[in-house]
Order: sequence, then structure tokens, then C-alpha cells
Amino acid sequence: MRSRHGIEEEVVTRYCGSVRRLALDALLRWSYDILASPDTGSSRTDLQALAAAVAGQVNDHLGRSLLRAMVIDDRAAFADDTRVAFWMRRFASTRSVFERAAERGEI
Repeated sequence: MRSRHGIEEEVVTRYCGSVRRLALDALLRWSYDILASPDTGSSRTDLQALAAAVAGQVNDHLGRSLLRAMVIDDRAAFADDTRVAFWMRRFASTRSVFERAAERGEI
């Protein structure tokens, strides 16, 4: 890791727990707008806000690159456990929109 980024892996491990944890934390922070599921008062506008946030990410150069790395099996990108954790958090956000809609009697 040092030769590529100039940071000793031990430093990352000491502060972040592991390189994988650092990568996951960075991805989750980058996806915060989507992970914090919208609560606009109706399922329709919640889903519109969620779709707009997703569209913003996938239409951004960095977003396309990171999401591609989270989907494509590229050994140089993210480990499988990091990918699973990332997608489980994103799916949980979407699920909460539908759970609120059910609580409001919209579905």
C-alpha cells in the first residue's frame, strides 16, 4: 500500500481498523444522500427523491467508476465482503422507504 499511496498500511489499520473498513466507510460516506432515505411524507415523492439521488451518482464520472467497481468482479477493486456490506446498506435505505409507505397505508 505504501508504494501506491505513500501511507503505511499499519497507520490505516491503527486508525480505521483495516483497509477494507476504510474503503467501506469512504463508499458509505460518498453514498450518504442515498443511504439516508428521503422522508417527504409520501411514497411517491420519497421514491422520486431516491431516484434523483441515484441518478446524480450514476451520472457523475466518479460515481460511475465506483459503482462499476462495486458490481464488476474486479480483483483489484473491492473485496466481496466490502461489496456485500455496501449493497446491503443501500438496499436497507430503499426498504425503509417502502416500510414507511406501508406504515402510512400507502401500499
